[in-house]
Amino acid sequence: MRYIRLLLTLVALSGCDMSFGNQHKNFSLFETSKGTVYLLNTVTGETKIIYSKESAPRLIPNTVYDSEDGKSYEYLGAGTLKALSVREAADKIIEKYNK
Repeated sequence: MRYIRLLLTLVALSGCDMSFGNQHKNFSLFETSKGTVYLLNTVTGETKIIYSKESAPRLIPNTVYDSEDGKSYEYLGAGTLKALSVREAADKIIEKYNK
């Protein structure tokens, strides 16, 4: 009984925060005075533009994008999009995560 009480006391004192599993601390959002929003990886220092008033979103070639009407498109580059069927979009996603 004494060991159970000791264990419960240790858990109560240390808390239940399992920080080793939480990866959200590694990222931070910040906005510049011009309205550009960046995602900063605080561990590696890598930044990624999330939103910018001055420029349109940049499309990455060979990436699948979903439109507002629920259809999927693959950006081929040079301003061209290829409409994908549901099967083709699923195959692209599976292909991406199998690498």
